[in-house]
Amino acid sequence: MAYPIYNPDGSFGAAPETVVTGNGAGNNIVGRLMKGGYRRDFENDMQVNLRASQKLNFIANGLKLSALVSYSSNQGFSRDLGRTNFLSFIYNSKTQTYTPLLPNTYRDEKYTLGSTATTVEKRLNTQLSLNYDTTFNRDHHVYALVLLNQFSETEGAALPENFRGIRSAWDMTIRKNTSSSSTARITEPTASRPATVTASSRRFPADGTSRKSRSSNRTYPLWTC
Repeated sequence: MAYPIYNPDGSFGAAPETVVTGNGAGNNIVGRLMKGGYRRDFENDMQVNLRASQKLNFIANGLKLSALVSYSSNQGFSRDLGRTNFLSFIYNSKTQTYTPLLPNTYRDEKYTLGSTATTVEKRLNTQLSLNYDTTFNRDHHVYALVLLNQFSETEGAALPENFRGIRSAWDMTIRKNTSSSSTARITEPTASRPATVTASSRRFPADGTSRKSRSSNRTYPLWTC
């Protein structure tokens, strides 16, 4: 059965089929939109990526110090102001009478203020590397790398979870009337992924070229602190 949005006297209308016991769930739909209140959701996301490098040629030619920092955090919260019951009436056109939808409601309820917040999540990834790459007398190439990477994640007031990785590698090539090459690639870290280092090299037949290289990669799960 349909009911008028507004009764002849300007009050909110209602139908007998919508009568409920005290919670106003079947109350006038327009009245619920106008008097039910509101809910607002807020979301805060922050991401910061910083990179810096410094050549240390005053110590040794080809020596460089690099640092990378990646930070991210997110938090959400909501604010609501609402009420369940408000006045509405069932209008009888034959008897010209108004019957309250909720007999125990004599005026609009007061608004209730509420709020909720989600857990704050923070991630911090830091990387510090020392590179040495130089060539002596056009025939001797030396490359060395030491890399320290640490990842930390915190949820709310819980203790942070920390992981630390250490990478080291070195390569030396002595060229005599031939050529050889070596490459090293560093993947920059993000807030959700630690950095990685990939080293590759090209070897040539033993025709006077000698080469030595070594690398290591270790990851240490740290205690929570």
